[in-house]
Amino acid sequence: MNEKQRNIYEVTLNIVNTWDKEAGFPMDMDSVDTMDDIKFPYIAANILLAYNFYLGIKEQLGDDELVDLTAIEISVSDDAWIALLEKETLEYDDYKGYLTDGTQKVLAWATLKDGDDNAVDELLITQSEYFNMRAVCQRAKISYSTFRGYKNNKQPFSRMKKYTLLKYMNVIGNGCWNSKMNDTFLFLSKRKCS
Repeated sequence: MNEKQRNIYEVTLNIVNTWDKEAGFPMDMDSVDTMDDIKFPYIAANILLAYNFYLGIKEQLGDDELVDLTAIEISVSDDAWIALLEKETLEYDDYKGYLTDGTQKVLAWATLKDGDDNAVDELLITQSEYFNMRAVCQRAKISYSTFRGYKNNKQPFSRMKKYTLLKYMNVIGNGCWNSKMNDTFLFLSKRKCS
């Protein structure tokens, strides 16, 4: 059976013990196992579930807490991937046989004061696998070749275009958009018009 490289997504919560004051980044951290009866790490094959979980935890952060969303590479057949997607959360035994030596990458992290969020890129690229992106781009009035250049060759693609495609994907298929993104979309729309 043909296997594909895919990602599962892990959300972790940490207590920061010391900070690099110059870089403003944590130096020493301890992982948190539970917070208000929520167990960590939260692991899912569905990036939308993981991203929504990350956003929910981000809203509850206290002083010296850091939450992050990490992509972990696995190699899996289509049938096994579908089985993983059907589970809301994953246990280590669910995916340990699919782990690769590939790198893990942090898609988003946040503290009470600061953060960095690149998860929208992963969300768009992952969800685009399930759509006829030529049709989505046409409806969104975005050049399909520009989207392909972004997806396949890492060419520049504005955040506004990413949000627009996700919004049209939601219109077509539901499930790629959430209400928290709407605020960002409206903010970017206003900036573009002014």
